[in-house]
Amino acid sequence: MYYRFEKFSSVSFFISVGSLLDLNFVADNFIYVILLAIGVILLKMIIIGITALILRYPARTIFLTVFSIFQVGEFSLLLSTVGLDNGLLPTNIYQYFLAISIITMALTPFLMNYAPNIAYFLLKIPIPKNIRKRLHSYHNLQLQAHSNIEELKDHLVIIGYGINGKNISKAAKSASIPHVIVDLEQEAFQEAKKK
Repeated sequence: MYYRFEKFSSVSFFISVGSLLDLNFVADNFIYVILLAIGVILLKMIIIGITALILRYPARTIFLTVFSIFQVGEFSLLLSTVGLDNGLLPTNIYQYFLAISIITMALTPFLMNYAPNIAYFLLKIPIPKNIRKRLHSYHNLQLQAHSNIEELKDHLVIIGYGINGKNISKAAKSASIPHVIVDLEQEAFQEAKKK
């Protein structure tokens, strides 16, 4: 029942968004719409890639992330509609924004589907030796960090070392239950490692 409602609500959302788009506007400004859509996709990919790189994720994760969340989000559509209703956004800019949003959301499932293959291809492209050396040294550091973990069986896996993760870890420790903590935040990782 819940699945059918969720499917219906997402279908009705996309139908309502599509009905707001002026197809004559898109046809008259087709080249601009496509160029702007490509520009938005590339800009978001660059920002996401730099952010993931700063957070020191491996190259494969960076590529998968870039090809998964490049689209203009649904919340942006809501904000643009509010801007249009309050006279803050001209109608032609709203139509550009709406067309770009629809294009990027339509491309998302296809790029997400092929993201692992694209990432694999990009990782095999010849790159300068010093960059490849840095990527390998970073990968080796990660492997060394994980090589100290003893092999566990029938253990508890705690995902996230926030308030709940800490409480579950304390309970598991007091009950002598072997456990492993998984967290992506460096500070939480260091704190868990100390304890």
